[in-house]
Parts: sequence; C-alpha cells; structure tokens
Amino acid sequence: MTLNGIESNFGLSNTNTYYINALPDNSSDIFNVEANTIPESVSDITLIAHRGYSDIAPENTLPAFYAADEHGFTTAECVIEWTKDNVPVLLHDKSINRTARRNNGIPMLFKRNCNDFTYQELVDNIDFGSWKGKEFTGTKIPSFYELLQCSSETGLNLYVEIKTTDNTNYFIDTIVSPQYFDLYPLILSD
Repeated sequence: MTLNGIESNFGLSNTNTYYINALPDNSSDIFNVEANTIPESVSDITLIAHRGYSDIAPENTLPAFYAADEHGFTTAECVIEWTKDNVPVLLHDKSINRTARRNNGIPMLFKRNCNDFTYQELVDNIDFGSWKGKEFTGTKIPSFYELLQCSSETGLNLYVEIKTTDNTNYFIDTIVSPQYFDLYPLILSD
C-alpha cells in the first residue's frame, strides 16, 4: 500500500483501520512515524505503538507504554508470555536473552525461557532495561496486571497477542474476566 507516496506494509483490520508499527530498526516494510506527525488527510489511521513506544524505551516495559501515551499513541501492542508460576508478563520472545540482563548488567550466556522463572525471580534478579540504555537500568518486566493499570491511567487501548495458544482460554477466562472487558479496551490475538 502507498500512503502519501511512501510504500508501506500495512495490516488492514475488519474495521478498516490501518495499523502502523513504529519500530526502532526502521524495517524496510514498516512505516515508522510518530503519532503527532500524521498528515491530516489520513484520518482513519490508528497508530499502534509496537511493544509500547520501543523506539525510545525498552520494548514491553512500563516506560515504553507510558512513552507511547506521552507521544500521542492511542493504542499499544504487546505480547504475553508466562512465568513458571503462570503470571502473564510482557515479553515478545519465549527466551528472555535478547532483552534481559542480570542485575549486574551481564547478558545471559545460555538460553533462558520466561517460563524457567517465577515472576518474583524475574523481578528480583533480572533487568529488562539496561540493554536499551543506562537510563533504563533496573527496569523490571511488567506483569499484564501492571499494564492494565497503565492503560487505566493513560487511556491507552491495548492490542494483546498471546503466542502460546494453549494459554488463550486460560487468559480470557481467568486473567481477563468479563469485568476487565468493561474497563479496558482490549483486542486479543493468538
């Protein structure tokens, strides 16, 4: 699809809303734009902050979701993974290695999956921000509940992807009870 002369790979939803992922790596098939720079002639576009506003803050962390709101995004996408004790957390990969460091800043040497840890072990021992920059040192992995709180505070709509489809029904029945659907705008995908 071409938008104002720029060739882009857009996803078209069933509501005719175009979704644009803003990624820090400026992938060739992604149209990277801040929410406040949309041309007025393109009013039917909903910008989704991919993994929060991951261009300026560590992906899938609370700083990234608050930054998305501060920069004018109305919707943010995230991916849910599960800890050993079945806490839903925000993490794009099953492995924590790409975005996690030990609290001393040293990267993981061996592959470690999210479900190898309890939620408390991740919070107590793993840093999910220092890979992005020193100013994010000490950033913890957020639980989905913390993201719901952020959504409540900011008004961000949430686009939630669950990659492990075995957990989809558990997530909907147990985590996102009917009361949440009234309180938080959610789009679920698996």
